[in-house]
Amino acid sequence: MQGYEKILLAVDGSDNALEMVRYAGQFVPFKNMKMVLYNVSSSIPDTYWDIEMQPGYAKKIHEVKAWERQQKKVMKEYMDKAVKLLIKGGIPDSSIKVKIHDREKGIARDIIKEAKKDYIAVLVGRKGLSNLKDIVLGSVAIKLLEKLNFATLIVVGEKSKDPMKFLFALDGSENSMSAVKYVGDFIGGKDISASLVHVVRASATHGLGYERFFSINEDIDKVKEKMNVFFDKAKEHLVNVGFKPDAVSSRIISGAQSRAVEIIKEAGEEGCGSIVVGRRGLSRVKEFFIGRVSNKIIHMAREHVVWVVS
Repeated sequence: MQGYEKILLAVDGSDNALEMVRYAGQFVPFKNMKMVLYNVSSSIPDTYWDIEMQPGYAKKIHEVKAWERQQKKVMKEYMDKAVKLLIKGGIPDSSIKVKIHDREKGIARDIIKEAKKDYIAVLVGRKGLSNLKDIVLGSVAIKLLEKLNFATLIVVGEKSKDPMKFLFALDGSENSMSAVKYVGDFIGGKDISASLVHVVRASATHGLGYERFFSINEDIDKVKEKMNVFFDKAKEHLVNVGFKPDAVSSRIISGAQSRAVEIIKEAGEEGCGSIVVGRRGLSRVKEFFIGRVSNKIIHMAREHVVWVVS
């Protein structure tokens, strides 16, 4: 973890992004991290200023410049409010930096470019960045989910439950064990509980049409035997980094129609405010992509903080 002490808070001027900032300031494991409040602003392209010399456009250019100045003023006030939220949460003023960046290639691509500067994680609000009622295909958060494969993406829900209670969605892969180790090392274990969960899909052998080509036929006993060994290793690591043994539980859920639905349901029943998934593994392909488990969880986990670990 040495050398990776910065957290990038991608804010867009929305109330939802402020909720994400409030979470970052209050989340105890972040207290010793450096926080960078990062906004990608869309200023007027230089080509538009070429019309300034044309007759009749002087007034409009004046109005545009006034609008741009007002937008910068609003964002500065917003950043001041965000800084105060972090300080109120216990983050020292000396650990907070504000960066307002003129858009270059696009909001998501500019965030990713900034994230390559040794950030340990990128935080976004569940809503706000897309300017829509929810995260949809093509929005900033989904683009980050697809392309941010070198840092952890943390998507903060609207009204998150207890963020100190974690559910780890595990599948027995090296990637999911890496997610346990990464988050465990990151957050430590003091006053934090962890629920280790593996979900087995229902067999589709009796389905009609195309479903017969995707039958799973998993031997539940073998799965349980394998996963219990995996759970023991995961728990051992968490205990070694500070979790109390009785604060780590494990469960195998079988016969599920949807892994994402069961993961979110289990998190709700256990009161877990944070869900951890690995970028690879659960979907049985090299990368999560649109339509796979991590994407579905981010779409559906409205009241949770979702950690997508690369």
